[in-house]
Amino acid sequence: WYPSAPPTSESMRHIEKTLGLRIPAIYADLARVAPNYGVWFGSIGPDFDSHNHILRLNEAFHRGDDEFAPLPPSFILVNHGHDGNCDCWNLDEQVDGEHPIYHVNVERHSAPRLLATTFLAYWKDHT
Repeated sequence: WYPSAPPTSESMRHIEKTLGLRIPAIYADLARVAPNYGVWFGSIGPDFDSHNHILRLNEAFHRGDDEFAPLPPSFILVNHGHDGNCDCWNLDEQVDGEHPIYHVNVERHSAPRLLATTFLAYWKDHT
């Protein structure tokens, strides 16, 4: 269900250019050493056609559907639940070179809630 290839320099450049943000190094490091990182996060490898790729996930969640509202353009999905819960980088903010991560619910339309100012802090909350 969660196929995810390890990132390459080329896949990282393509993703960063497409999404308009710099993927934190700790995310790339995690993806290189943990083959199951796709259980938590979208793939950042060269498997661009995977349904679990960060680019495909962002396309789907920014498009929305009959059940879910689209994500606002400034929010880039990093992790999603299957009930409208999305954890996203907020491109409108930056703290020490990173975009903070917010929780957004596209089903309930609640206000975004800050989860962490860095990917490392966000990841530590998952372990």
